[in-house]
Amino acid sequence: MADAARLKSAVYRATNDDAGDGEGDPAAMIEVDGILKDHPELIAEGVKFIKARIKDKSIAVSVISLHLIDQCMQSNGFQFQVHVIKKVLQRVLKFAYVNKGTPQQVQQLSAGLVKQWASTYGTDARMSEFAAAARELAKQEDKSLRAAQVRSPQMGAAPHSRPIGSPSQQAAFNQAQMARQMGSSPPGGFGYHQQGNLPPFAQLAPQEMAHGGGGGGGGMHPGVVPIVDLDQARENYQLMTQMLAAETGNVQQNEVLAEVAVLCKGCQVGILSQIETVDDEARLSEFLSVNDQLSEVLANYEKAMLGQSTRGNNRVLEADNSLSDGRTIASPPQERG
Repeated sequence: MADAARLKSAVYRATNDDAGDGEGDPAAMIEVDGILKDHPELIAEGVKFIKARIKDKSIAVSVISLHLIDQCMQSNGFQFQVHVIKKVLQRVLKFAYVNKGTPQQVQQLSAGLVKQWASTYGTDARMSEFAAAARELAKQEDKSLRAAQVRSPQMGAAPHSRPIGSPSQQAAFNQAQMARQMGSSPPGGFGYHQQGNLPPFAQLAPQEMAHGGGGGGGGMHPGVVPIVDLDQARENYQLMTQMLAAETGNVQQNEVLAEVAVLCKGCQVGILSQIETVDDEARLSEFLSVNDQLSEVLANYEKAMLGQSTRGNNRVLEADNSLSDGRTIASPPQERG
């Protein structure tokens, strides 16, 4: 009992940040390690004491405690590592998750330790839980990354920054945008039924749909973002996929297909707005999956539109002539008659 009390005191002193340097007490850390080596029967108690300090409200104490438990895992071997699996691993994994309200310093250290433990100990079949935790963390990080990529259009960059259509079509599109910004009606009313030679896919960007879709198409009231029914979004995706597969004529003249494309874009706007409020991992995964499907079918529609707008043209579109390093591909010389 006296040794357990001494161990608890040593853990407390080792993880205190009295000096304010975030390093703890090195002498007390050595003492903790020595007590555990001399009294292996106290390992379970030691893990419990350190876990309590990891959960401390002080960021510095939590960070120091994470370092301490990692150090003890290295110096006290398999028995200590097994108790970490039983009592601490899930807590550290929870801290490692992004966007769970954990302080960034604690989150980043926890994520690093989960991956390090998986690499160091997870290859041992007796401690496969370390590898499983790392896989779970990787899945969560992937979801967070995908969610951030989906949200990025709302942070300023449009999902398709490359100009759509011919230079004259793009000029008309820019003119309509400028007219809306100046508070006047765009030429011809910017509804998708009245946009002249603009490809239907280029007519309503997500930001525009969220603000009423321009002046001529009716659509939603300004500032209103639709609440998405995922089942309806899936139906729109399936409908558009089937219509694209069945289309044998001129895609640009298919007004019904254009309307379905607008519906699909509207679903994406709603998904982007609702993702911010989704906490449940399974639900978030559903939203991301449907968004990916919508992005795919809209990209296919865009390709079909662009393919037909350039069909019969013997030159390469100017937008396609530029390489990523800034060089320009010269158009092939025309034969003289």
